[in-house]
Amino acid sequence: MHNLSIWHHIGISFAIGILLQLNVIAQFLILANALEVGIDLWHLAVLVPVVNLITLLPVSINGFGVREGALAALGAPFGLSVAGAVLLAYAWVVFALIWGLIGGLLYLRGRPDVLPVATP
Repeated sequence: MHNLSIWHHIGISFAIGILLQLNVIAQFLILANALEVGIDLWHLAVLVPVVNLITLLPVSINGFGVREGALAALGAPFGLSVAGAVLLAYAWVVFALIWGLIGGLLYLRGRPDVLPVATP
């Protein structure tokens, strides 16, 4: 019975990880369409997880440079230009930073000991 519980948690964690990757692919697709970069969903579904994995290599701070280079090199066979890849990568970083800042502020707002909340 205990092993079933472990596998259940592993399955839930795996499903959440897949949903996260689908979310990131959707973000890249929205940005690519907004920036008119010219890459479709199926190419992004292949590129984004691989680029995210390459970004984890400990060769730069937060993957800057590595993300852009990987997206340019791996996106070239799919018709993604170097300028489009760099633009898409930086737009995604800005997008992620904005959402991270919003989340951080909401987190701090929920902690009255850190950031006071105005009371009516």
